[in-house]
Amino acid sequence: MQEKRFILDCIAGKTSPDNLVDYKYIFEISKKNRISPLIYNRGIKNNKVVNEDIKKELKRQYYINSIRNMVFLKELKKINKKLKQNKIEYFVLKGLILAKKIYGDYNFREQTDIDILIKNKKNIEQISNILFSMGYFYSGKIQTYNYWKKFGPHIVFTKDTAGFKVNLEIHWLLLNKKNNPFNLREKYLLKNPSTETIGKTEFSTLCDEHTFIYLCLHMCYQHAFRTVLRDMSDIVNMTDSINLNWEAIIRDSKKWRCLTFVYFSLKKVIEIFNLKEYSPIINRISYNKKHLLLLETRFPESIFEINHKSYIKDFIYYLKLNENLTDKIGLTYQAAYYLVEKIRKNLLKQKL
Repeated sequence: MQEKRFILDCIAGKTSPDNLVDYKYIFEISKKNRISPLIYNRGIKNNKVVNEDIKKELKRQYYINSIRNMVFLKELKKINKKLKQNKIEYFVLKGLILAKKIYGDYNFREQTDIDILIKNKKNIEQISNILFSMGYFYSGKIQTYNYWKKFGPHIVFTKDTAGFKVNLEIHWLLLNKKNNPFNLREKYLLKNPSTETIGKTEFSTLCDEHTFIYLCLHMCYQHAFRTVLRDMSDIVNMTDSINLNWEAIIRDSKKWRCLTFVYFSLKKVIEIFNLKEYSPIINRISYNKKHLLLLETRFPESIFEINHKSYIKDFIYYLKLNENLTDKIGLTYQAAYYLVEKIRKNLLKQKL
C-alpha cells in the first residue's frame, strides 16, 4: 500500500511519490500514532497534491504541538532550576532533548509528558514537596502514591498550565517492572552522562549509546509493542542522525542482558524501513532464542495500529520473559497487589 510506504519514508527522511490516493488515511494514521508533526514537515507541508483541508488540519496540529512543547520546555527549565538549587542530581529521558538531537527540531516530535531519572530514590519526598510548591499534584489512576513508591519505577505528577496538562514522571528506575529479566544498573548509566543545551539552558541526559538501548527496551518491553510506529521513528532517526558507537552498545547490552532486544529492534528496523546498511551490525549480535521467539510472537501484525493495553496479556508476556523464579514471584505479587488496589478503589467509589 503506497500510503504506508509514504509514512515509512517520511519517518526515515526519504522522498516518496506525491501521486497518492488516500491522504485521509495518512492523516488518520499519523494522528493515531502521534507522529503528525513529523509527517506534516517531511511529507505534507510542501506537497502540492494534498487536499487543502487535510493540510490545514495537520498544520493546525503541528502548531498546537509546538505551543505545547514551548509550555513543556518552560516547565522543564523551572524544574531544572529548582532541582539544581536543591543539589538534586537528575537526567532528562527522551522527550524534547532527544527530539532536538535526532530530528533537528523538537517540534517534530509530539510530547505527552516529561520524563526525569533521579540518581537517588531517597530524594523523592524532597522532590515531591518541591513539585507541590510549584502547583503539581500526584496523578495516580488505580495505584496509590505508596503503591508506586513500593513497586513502581516512577511517580507521576501533573499540572494544568497555559491550557495544557503537563504530566511529569519522576523515575528512579528505567523500566516499569521492578522484576525484569535485565541486569540494568541505573547508577552505572548515570556515571556516563551527556549534556544537551536548549536555548541557554543545559540539561543532563543519558549518553547516546545508552539512550539507544533504552529506546529498544522502551519499545519491546516497556510499551510491549503498543506504539511501534512512534517508537521505531525514534530508533530510525537516532541511527540516521548520530554516529553511534556500536561496540559500546553491543558490550553494554550484553552486560545488561538485553542484547536480544537490541537485536530484534534493529532487525525490525532493517526489514520495515529497508535499511540494509545496518545488516552487518546485527550479524555481530548474539541473541537468546527463547526471548527472540517471544518478541516475534508479541510483535503486532500491523505497526500502523495502536495495540491497546491488556493487563492479562502483558502480565503473561512479562512472566514468560522472566526466567528467574524470584522475579516471577515478584511480578505475581505485584499483579495481585494491583488487583487488590483496583477492587479497593472501586468499593470506595461505590460508597461515595
